[in-house]
Amino acid sequence: MDSTTPSEILVNIDIKTYPCILYPSLEKFLTSLNTADLNQGWSEQFFKPLKLSGVRSLDDMIIVSPQSLHVFYGLPPITIMDFYAHALESIELLHVTAGTSICVICQSLR
Repeated sequence: MDSTTPSEILVNIDIKTYPCILYPSLEKFLTSLNTADLNQGWSEQFFKPLKLSGVRSLDDMIIVSPQSLHVFYGLPPITIMDFYAHALESIELLHVTAGTSICVICQSLR
């Protein structure tokens, strides 16, 4: 039997965002996840909890911790961390795509 506790799985995630980058809406991000991974039901699991937590776009993920999604909404820790992995991957891809178009102020934050 696995003796792993949620607190061992749910780690704080450091998400770096830039004000000059336009991040997709929560709806658009979840739709793209659903399209890429049809059997996970990302929208059904995460839309309401994230919306109630104040997330409107992907960069708003900085205001929600993995622990809060588990404690307040009862989402499974493994699923939460998988979701955060997808979110971080999407954010990083946006940063790479933006590359040289990141403004001078944001470049100083890197």
